[in-house]
Amino acid sequence: MKAIINSFIVKEGHCPYSLGAQSIARYSNQKGHDVELISTRPQNLESGINIILSSNASVCGLSSNYVTEPYVIEMARRIKEKKRREMTLVIGGPSVTYSSRESKIRQSMADLFVKGDGEEAFYQILEAEASSVLEGKIKINGVSSKQYEDTNLASADLNMLPSPFPLEFQTDHVYWETVRGCAFGCIFCAHPGQINRFREFPLEKVSQESDYLRSKEFKAIYITDPILGGSKNRSKKVLKMLRKLKGSFITAEYRPEYLDEEVMDLLEDAQIGWLEFGLQTTNQNLDYFRRNAPSIKEKLIKLSKRKIKYSLDLIAGIPGDTREGFKESLKFAIEEARPTLLKIFPLRVYDGTVLYQMALNKSWRFDKQTRIISSSDTFDETELLDWMTLGISSTQLYKFLSENKWFDREDKFRNLEFFIKFAERFGKDMSSEYDSKGMNELWQIFRHSPDYKIS
Repeated sequence: MKAIINSFIVKEGHCPYSLGAQSIARYSNQKGHDVELISTRPQNLESGINIILSSNASVCGLSSNYVTEPYVIEMARRIKEKKRREMTLVIGGPSVTYSSRESKIRQSMADLFVKGDGEEAFYQILEAEASSVLEGKIKINGVSSKQYEDTNLASADLNMLPSPFPLEFQTDHVYWETVRGCAFGCIFCAHPGQINRFREFPLEKVSQESDYLRSKEFKAIYITDPILGGSKNRSKKVLKMLRKLKGSFITAEYRPEYLDEEVMDLLEDAQIGWLEFGLQTTNQNLDYFRRNAPSIKEKLIKLSKRKIKYSLDLIAGIPGDTREGFKESLKFAIEEARPTLLKIFPLRVYDGTVLYQMALNKSWRFDKQTRIISSSDTFDETELLDWMTLGISSTQLYKFLSENKWFDREDKFRNLEFFIKFAERFGKDMSSEYDSKGMNELWQIFRHSPDYKIS
């Protein structure tokens, strides 16, 4: 059967197709179908829509994540308005896997929605008669329609999946995975919500793929593992393989719990370009949410002294937290952990997580479409907005100061009170989008104010 799958290019120069779309297409093609990959830039939505409409595909797959979700919804609407029953429209990806029936993506004009791994599910859709799947006469694990809901999640045997390499297109940037799912079970995270579990690709396959990546000398490699390598011991084995790829800029997510002297040596030796850590909170009263041992602080402080660039994530709006608790987390991040980049996120409540059930039981308020929490039994919406204002202002000021090497006054600027003063002056008027020129203008105003003279 002829099918077409679209991915969005959200950053110039990046790989034109999501890793999921590549894997799904290759899997179905190896089984005898004809699946074409296309890519669309969000600012040129018309182009991608026209390619899909002019194709003779019977099935169209749209890969969706939280960044691309609005474009996917609009693309689905315009395709179905033209094609109606001529084309079965399937949406999969993270924004479907972690969403409820009430979400915007599930209320879009698509015919079928795939939760979990897409390879086997999409193949089964191509094998089946579209009308039978739509009506629920043929059930495919993890596939839902507007008429019926399948609460299972699609799962693929990683040992049976073909490698995405060699690539059949030209790019300097590639996506790569060594595991699926997460080895941890954080109550707020959507990864454990995938009942298709944490699974590892065979290390032999990972090694062969690293050889291919080295031979092609790709400019950048983004590893999509929720935690690089999975378990701590396996991550060390993967890190040793990454030493082959020193010429590439490697981006990956990692856990502060895994940091020890050997790991940090391996990270430096492999010349990892960028690491992302989810600290979330330092509030020890929030053990139910994120169990951060005191040693994690020491590990991050040691990491900050290494030649490793990394970002640190905090969450605002954790039920049980207070403004003072949030400020303490922010203080540690700014003054002691000293990441290259600081990021603050509002808490999202995802379907299938322990946090989701807790929110229902305790009547915590959250938006069913955006999934963002708005109040709990320890804060109301106004207080949370105040935290987010401080968080957004702090992340933007932090980035601005880092870009300008702290104006050679890191000893003065790297303290929470300085960031609070800046937020009190400009926070409520700041956009969530970082603007270097705009920040410089605010900085020039601030540096001539009394608040700038903090000792």
